Amino acid sequence: MKFRFTTTRLEATNAVLGSMKAATKLTTNLIFRCSPTGIHIVADPSYRSNSPLMSRCELRAENLFYEYHFNGVSAEHNLIYFDVPCLALSNILATFHSCIKSLKIKLDNGPSGERQRFVLKFTVEYPSLDNSRYIHHDVGISIMKQKYWAPFEEQPVDPFNVIE
Repeated sequence: MKFRFTTTRLEATNAVLGSMKAATKLTTNLIFRCSPTGIHIVADPSYRSNSPLMSRCELRAENLFYEYHFNGVSAEHNLIYFDVPCLALSNILATFHSCIKSLKIKLDNGPSGERQRFVLKFTVEYPSLDNSRYIHHDVGISIMKQKYWAPFEEQPVDPFNVIE
């Protein structure tokens, strides 16, 4: 199970960070659905309470990311679902400034000896006069078991016609 992306375009970085900031305001936990084509962020208050309200955001790899590497849970289920606490994520996003040179997010094993096994690593590169300056942040996450994936699957949209 591997997941990593890098973006160097300012508008792509702003789109990714803006989407995450907006989603953190909707719920206490976010569900990230990572696939070979991109990332879906699901703001779902019903994860624990069975409420029908659900908001989704899609970040397509070919539109936003300079580098995108992904290997899912298995060959037949080439996806990764993980649960991110919004408070920790919003605290990290609040520290980022607008002059970001590059953004890298990676799914990684957490430090040994901690209860949390996986972390989402944020690496932000800022331009400076002599060298680039890198800032690193980690958010503890929970990988979701496959039996809980069904409510967060991508829902097909019925075709529609726009009449002029």
